[in-house]
Amino acid sequence: MKVHAKLCVITRREKQKLQYYGFDLRGANFEGADLRDAFLVSCNLRNACFAKANLQNVNFHDAKLCEADLRQADLNGACFTMANLKDARMEFANLQNANFVDANLDGTKLVQAELNGACLNGIKVSSKTKF
Repeated sequence: MKVHAKLCVITRREKQKLQYYGFDLRGANFEGADLRDAFLVSCNLRNACFAKANLQNVNFHDAKLCEADLRQADLNGACFTMANLKDARMEFANLQNANFVDANLDGTKLVQAELNGACLNGIKVSSKTKF
């Protein structure tokens, strides 16, 4: 299912969670959005912008986040298991307690990212990955 999210406005209502499973959200702009506890499982988020967004405890399991912009985002406790983050930008992001088990971080930029408590078991990295 392809969703044209470039013009979507996401508002957070008390005690509601954003839930997308397998949606095509390529190029979506979530800059500065509050998406705490959202489910974006198996979504195509290539080139999506999450810069400065609140993404605490978001579930990105098996998501395609290639070339996504997650700079300065709060991703404390986020789940990236089996996610593809190839060439994603995560500079200055809060990644404390995030789960990256079996994630592809080939070419991902993590300069100045906070990784305390993050689980990095089984990640794929390359010489292009920057910590």
